[in-house]
Amino acid sequence: MNEKDVLIRLGMVGCGRIAGRTVAELALVEGIEPYAVYNPHAGSAERFAAVYDIPHAYEDWDAFLASVDAVYIATPHAAHAEYVRRALLAGKHVLCEKPLCLRKDEAAALFSLAERHHLALMEGIKTVWAPGYRRVLALLQAGTIGELRDVEACFTRLTPDGLRELTDPAGGSLTEFGSYTLLPILGLLGTKYRSIHFDAMLDADGLDVYTKVSFRYPDAMALSKTGLKVKSDGQLLVSGTGGYIRVAPPWWKTERIELCFEDSAKNRVETVPFEGYGLRYEWRAFVQNVREAREGRAGVDPAVRELSIGMADVMEHFLAWRRAQRASSSIHA
Repeated sequence: MNEKDVLIRLGMVGCGRIAGRTVAELALVEGIEPYAVYNPHAGSAERFAAVYDIPHAYEDWDAFLASVDAVYIATPHAAHAEYVRRALLAGKHVLCEKPLCLRKDEAAALFSLAERHHLALMEGIKTVWAPGYRRVLALLQAGTIGELRDVEACFTRLTPDGLRELTDPAGGSLTEFGSYTLLPILGLLGTKYRSIHFDAMLDADGLDVYTKVSFRYPDAMALSKTGLKVKSDGQLLVSGTGGYIRVAPPWWKTERIELCFEDSAKNRVETVPFEGYGLRYEWRAFVQNVREAREGRAGVDPAVRELSIGMADVMEHFLAWRRAQRASSSIHA
C-alpha cells in the first residue's frame, strides 16, 4: 500500500454540535476515520466517544496527539489559533473550524508554520468545496456576466438565547457567519479593498446580533450581512456589466443558480445537488491535501491561504471596532 493510501487517523478537539455533524459526514469520506477525541474534561470526551463510536477518548493532550495523524479543531473561536499551533508543532495535519483565527498575524504565522513542516492546514468552510459554488465560480471565470462590479452575501439565523454564539465573548454574528459571507467577497474581488466600513446592532453584552460590512474596491463594491437576532434573505447576488447571478437561499448550500440578463429571454436556472450537511466536501479536499503533503507537495492551496488570512484581517478590525463601540456606549450611558 502506498503511503498516500494509508488511512488517516483523525483526532477531534471539541465535542459540540458541529463535531457531531462532522462524524456523520466523515462516514461518507474515504481515507479518513475518527479515531480519537480530546477534551480537557475527561467525562465530555468519553461521552462523545461513546455516542459516536470513536475508539479512544483523552484528557491528556500529548497522549491524544501521539495517537493520531491529523487533528480537527472544533472549539470556541478564541481557542482555535493556539490549538492549531500546538497540533502543527507536533507534526499533525489540521482542519480547523471557522474562523481559523481572529487576527491576521496569527493566521499568517500558522500557514507559514504548516508550509515549513510540509503539513496540510485548512479552514473548514464547506461552501468553498461545494459543487454548486464551484459551478458559480466557473460561470464567473467564463465571463458569463461580464466584469464583476458588486457582491452581496447574507447569512442570518434566529438564534435562541443561551447558545454559545450569544454567550462566548468572541461570539456574535460576524465571527459566527462572516466566514461564509466574506468568502465570495474576498474570493471574487480580492483582499486589496480600498476601504471597509462596519455597522452593527449590539446586545447588552456588546456582541453583534446584526452586522453589515461594506467594502469599496477601485472598480467594485461589496456588502456582507450577518445576523443572530435579525432574519434577512440568505442569498448571494453577484452583479456584473453583462448581467447578474443570484444564488437562492440558503446560498451557502449552493443548489439553485439563477443567471439573469438585460434580455430576460436569455435568463436561465441551473441546479446542482448539495448533499447532506455538505461537510463531506471539505473533508474530501482535506484528505487530498494530506496526501499531497505526504508526497512532498504543498498541503496548502495558496488561494485558500490568502482567503483565510484576509478573513482573519477583517475579523480583527471588526472586533477592534466592536470594542470601541461598546466602550463609547459605556461612556455615554
